[in-house]
Amino acid sequence: MSIKRIIPLVSLCFISIGLKGQGFEFRPAIGWGTYAMADFKDFQQYAIPDIGVNVKSVKEFPGYANFGADVLYYLNPSFGFGGTTGYYSTGARNSYADYSGSYRMDIKARAVNFGGIVSYKQEVGSNLFLGLELSSGIKLANIDIAEKLVIPSQGFDETYQFESHNWWMMPQVRISRYFFTDISFGIYAGYEYNAKSKIETRENVLHYLVGEHGPVKQDWSGTRVGVYVTIPMNNL
Repeated sequence: MSIKRIIPLVSLCFISIGLKGQGFEFRPAIGWGTYAMADFKDFQQYAIPDIGVNVKSVKEFPGYANFGADVLYYLNPSFGFGGTTGYYSTGARNSYADYSGSYRMDIKARAVNFGGIVSYKQEVGSNLFLGLELSSGIKLANIDIAEKLVIPSQGFDETYQFESHNWWMMPQVRISRYFFTDISFGIYAGYEYNAKSKIETRENVLHYLVGEHGPVKQDWSGTRVGVYVTIPMNNL
């Protein structure tokens, strides 16, 4: 199942769970993340072809926007637990173009997180809350590598599809404030650690992406910052 189909399904499940419970909160979020991708950056340089022109790396897995949602059940005003999901994307590009032709290689990486989360929050001011959280789970990623060469009398246009999965963990800090009766807005910051994993072809898990130093592994580790809103589900 593709990532684009998984995200709406999981979000719907979270909302459905929240509607049935007491003390549930739904937290949609939007943020920004950075991504290590050391192996992939090495592969990007290794993959520059020797075609007699100076192909450049013009994009190397930059930070990018991400989206997420949590559902938490609070046993008391301070302690809660629940489920979390998130969607991440980044990419890279090697390219060259002049009057005689062009070359381009695009690497598009997309990933979705599934996991659990535990939360502790404490009021530190009037309607102001400080929270400490730890979440962990699995990450499923899709990677597409598209390569195109256009020169007189020859060229090619190929796309290769890969996938990967690994384990992740993220501690984070949250600060929120109630601006309405039950709805709060906040900011968060954390660091997501990813265990590295091989990038396998979608057709055969025994075939995987190989670079100059062996198998290329994905690593989405990096900082995560963003904003969110907390909506109490039991009041809807």
